[in-house]
Amino acid sequence: MMAKARDLNLVRLMADEYVNFVCHINPHFSDADFCSLLDAVVEYYAVHIDSLVEMFAFDGEEWKLGYSGALLID
Repeated sequence: MMAKARDLNLVRLMADEYVNFVCHINPHFSDADFCSLLDAVVEYYAVHIDSLVEMFAFDGEEWKLGYSGALLID
């Protein structure tokens, strides 16, 4: 799961659809903004996922407490 979450090629594929939507719907952006927006989204995601991974590593097993009672963690 972590390998896929940190795979920026997968992120880029998913972000492509979102950024394409934004460029077509939001009047403040145009098709010419697509590449710069896509790069910014992927870069932001990369920084964010790295900080989450670092936080999880720092917390050890304590991060699971936030999910207590959820179906994800027994």
